[in-house]
Formats: sequence, structure tokens, C-alpha cells
Amino acid sequence: MDGMLASISGMVDKVRGTPLERKVKEATSNEPWGCTGEVKNEIAKATYNYQQYKEVMGMLWKRMEMPGKNWRGIYKALVLLEFLLKAGSQRVTEEAREKLHRIRGLEHFMYEDPNDGSDKGSGVRTKAVQMVKLLRSDKALHKLRESHKKTKAKFSSVSSEGGGIEKYGGYGKDFDGYGGALGQDEPGRKSRRKKKKKPVYEEEEDEDE
Repeated sequence: MDGMLASISGMVDKVRGTPLERKVKEATSNEPWGCTGEVKNEIAKATYNYQQYKEVMGMLWKRMEMPGKNWRGIYKALVLLEFLLKAGSQRVTEEAREKLHRIRGLEHFMYEDPNDGSDKGSGVRTKAVQMVKLLRSDKALHKLRESHKKTKAKFSSVSSEGGGIEKYGGYGKDFDGYGGALGQDEPGRKSRRKKKKKPVYEEEEDEDE
């Protein structure tokens, strides 16, 4: 009976909040699988908007305070925070430092599996220690953000040269995005082929701050 009530409560919780808050819940669920890069990127992008930033961070801190039985979700909350430190607004770093005591509290997180008594809190403790160390180092934070920028720029370059790899289902240079193969123009239509341009890199979110 208790298990059924807990299941129902969990289902109700998933549909509460704004769409963005629900996305943070999705990224920090207690399910035994990780969050997709797409979801994390959407959350990181939202931190550059004033109102959405408050929704993301407000929910993220709540997820770190979940009961011990949700140890997977707490661990994922720390992982998401780490991602936001490198891909999100600079305000994430400022707030995380202001609330460093919350993360430090997780350095002593404990939860034992009621079935076999095994320690399920080691991952949370280890991640919390790493996060505290990271937040105390300007050099480490700068290196983390710069590394992410370079990776993002490299990916943008590859996507640009790939002829729409993602946008058109991975067909790359063999398709022109209009349903036909490159070099095969539609009847009565002039060739749309142009000289290859140099790849244009996407503007970094950091420049908007």
C-alpha cells in the first residue's frame, strides 16, 4: 500500500510546476539512467533568461534536498549543476558559491539500502567534494568553461560542414535538404548549388551576458 501511494505521489509530482521546472525534474529523476545532453543543453540555455533562471535554480536546489531514498536524483542534481557551471549563465557560479554550504552538507550524505544495507551515498559524497573544490577555484572554473566553448565551436564547425547532418536525419552531404540528392536538380528549377562557404560558428551564450 505504501509503495502504491509513493508511486502515485511521484507521478503527481512529475506534472507539477512550469514546463521548465518539469524539465529539471526530468534531468534529476531517481530513475537508474542518466539525462540526455539535449535536455541539459535546454536547461543551460534557459539560465540566460532572468525568469527562467529563477525557475531552473529554484528547482535545482530543491532537488538536492530530496529524501535520502532519492539518492540517484540528488547525485544527478549535482551533475546538472556542474554542467550549468560550464554551459550556463555566469550567475549560476555566483549563486552556487553563495549557497556553497548546501553542497558541503552533501559531503556527508548517507543512505543505506533497506534490503541489503549497502551504502548508496558514496557517489553523492564524492561528487559533492568535487563540486566544492571546483567552486573554490577560479582557475578550474575558467578552464571548464573554456573547454566547453572549444568543444561547442568544434561541433558547430563539423555540423556546418556536414551539410545538415542533424537537421536532415543524418544524410549529410548526400542530400540537399529539399528531398533530392546533391547534383540532381528538380525539373524546371535552376541549380541551387553554390560555392562552399567557410563554416560560421554559432554565437556563444556567454557573450549575451
